[in-house]
Amino acid sequence: GATGFVAGQALNGVPKTTASVLADYSMPTSFGSVFIRPQYSFTGRSVSYSVVAVQDGGRPRASYSMVDLHVGGTNGPWEASKFAQNLFDVRANLGDEQSEVIELQSPTVRPRYMIAQPRTIGIELKYRFNP
Repeated sequence: GATGFVAGQALNGVPKTTASVLADYSMPTSFGSVFIRPQYSFTGRSVSYSVVAVQDGGRPRASYSMVDLHVGGTNGPWEASKFAQNLFDVRANLGDEQSEVIELQSPTVRPRYMIAQPRTIGIELKYRFNP
């Protein structure tokens, strides 16, 4: 009773549903193999109580989906790939916090949002050492 939470209420920032699917397709070639690795992840809706009181139902946070992609090749212990993380540049709300600078009871409280890392594209080079 003292916290304002009730049994069965959604946990702060915890979605009911999350899912992830990864595919890995490779094909042998004369110089090694080439591959494609797409990954899809889904995070369901959640609620944040960081600024809005529990009694008020919290602040809803929308669900979001993200796609990552690796395309490359391997030759012996070497692997090179081009990758894109957050391929469609989704600006997902990963969390929000109440500013520590502003007094907690102030009507001008402005939350700070933590969003997903923007689309990131790069090249990855790996070498696998044998034990």
